[in-house]
Amino acid sequence: MTSTPYIPWNVWRKVRDLILCVSVGLIALELGGWDIRTNVGIRSTINPYDLPGFLQFSKWNPHENRWIPFSFTPPPLLIASLIRSSWAVKPPSGESDLKDSKEWWEKDVAPDGNDWEDVSWAKGKTVLVLGDSVSRFHVKYLCEMAGEPLHEMPWGHPFSPPKIEGEEAKPEEERLPETLEEIERSKSDSHAEKNLRRRDFDAEEISDIQPEPIAEQSNNGTVYSYGKRDGSRHVGNEGGYMGHYCHIPGIDLMVIQVFNYGLDEKNFWTLRNDYIPPYTIESRLTLLAQPYIRAAGRSSTAPELTYVGSALWDTTRWMREDAADGKDISEGLTRERLNWYRIRIRQVLMHARQVFPDTKLKWATHHYPLRAMSGWFFEGNQSQKPQRPQQKLNRLSPLHEAAVSALENLGDATSEQRSVLKNVDLGLWGRKMMGMEDHQKDDLHQNLLPGGYLWADMMLYDLREAVTKKWWKQ
Repeated sequence: MTSTPYIPWNVWRKVRDLILCVSVGLIALELGGWDIRTNVGIRSTINPYDLPGFLQFSKWNPHENRWIPFSFTPPPLLIASLIRSSWAVKPPSGESDLKDSKEWWEKDVAPDGNDWEDVSWAKGKTVLVLGDSVSRFHVKYLCEMAGEPLHEMPWGHPFSPPKIEGEEAKPEEERLPETLEEIERSKSDSHAEKNLRRRDFDAEEISDIQPEPIAEQSNNGTVYSYGKRDGSRHVGNEGGYMGHYCHIPGIDLMVIQVFNYGLDEKNFWTLRNDYIPPYTIESRLTLLAQPYIRAAGRSSTAPELTYVGSALWDTTRWMREDAADGKDISEGLTRERLNWYRIRIRQVLMHARQVFPDTKLKWATHHYPLRAMSGWFFEGNQSQKPQRPQQKLNRLSPLHEAAVSALENLGDATSEQRSVLKNVDLGLWGRKMMGMEDHQKDDLHQNLLPGGYLWADMMLYDLREAVTKKWWKQ
């Protein structure tokens, strides 16, 4: 019998001290913004949605509506596996838009011919989606695929906080200046300067907004539908501005959608007769999203994944303001507006991190609804529906670039912002939908195919990454 070799205590102490020093050093580097994954070559699994590819569309087979990378394995069919797993525990409460005569969910292999995915990681999880009506359709389609009702949460709902009567607009000195005139006033008002410094932006960010010196239809898309679409299978108003949720009971996955009116702080859209307070994204996170999740009895880690996004309410507000000022609404966005948007993204994400310290945060990229048909953005009264002006790429594309810069170009961010923003990723559904305007249900909203199915698969991929993260992933 061999004995354990004797190692002198002084050697053990040196090894211990070395391990301790390395650990402390790595922690210090990570806190200082040094990315372990980048600098020592550790890599998490490649996200196929981050790779170049194309969006495959099929109106005959919903499971073929997928992002296909050019040089990588296609992403897993997570929504099909999740629905199958849920139905195995509890049959759907209503008709599913994915059921067909072939009964794909009864097969031994998934619709793509691969093994079914293990989706046990989704059990009991919660996803928060803070966005516009496009995000509401995401959640609605998820429910319709799963055969479950979309639930509205009006005032008086068990999950709803007490009714909020209104929210005063922030005074100008407490808002991030958005126009050249507001910037000039903030520079000349010392009281405004003091208030600005108390916000989530500082003098360096204010200088970032400064302007540079000026030198001398009818839809042709096809809706894939097995079930009825008259709204009767949903609970409450499926199209309103109150919160909504989709609960898939067999696996206890809940996706909660909270509406927002863009990044505006001036209460511009309170002109609408269907406006639901509170107004700012920050207030809606604190006063609506957080109470919803608590009242729903979700886990202490909920939400495990949070999407925040804003674009079309912002661009449309600017169109209305420009039209009122007699300006050309087809012109591109000014530097001041783009820098305002970039800084507001950071402010909102910092607030989201304060409200939900443990959630995986993602900024949701917007899609490109390039067709003008009908709409009511220019009027507060929906009884008259004038033509909605066409959204143009010369306004939408720079917003995406500003969002990317807000998260990736952190040289002008504070140390606190860097510590948060370095762990915020882009949700790229909007970019994947580029060129899919033929497959929209109207001039703004996506159809179930390919948009709704794609979003569900991408959301579940993001959720899996969020709840199965490795030690080197913060």
